Amino acid sequence: MCRFILDRFDRSTSEELKVTHEAISNNLGARRESITDASKKLQSAGLLQCRRGYITILNRKALEEIAGECYEVARIEFDRM
Repeated sequence: MCRFILDRFDRSTSEELKVTHEAISNNLGARRESITDASKKLQSAGLLQCRRGYITILNRKALEEIAGECYEVARIEFDRM
């Protein structure tokens, strides 16, 4: 989920990402309830701010650390292309 959010923000010009938990769950092949639970944990940790249909990153560096090296590899490859 962290990588998905970071990827979408990298391709956006906005400070907010307009996306629902249902849309994220459909893209990731996960249950919407699981996405809601994960977003609550990320909000509690101070990494994201979520409100109905919108996500704002509050701590990008920490979110990137959670996403792991797969995000960094994908970002570098996207930039290269």
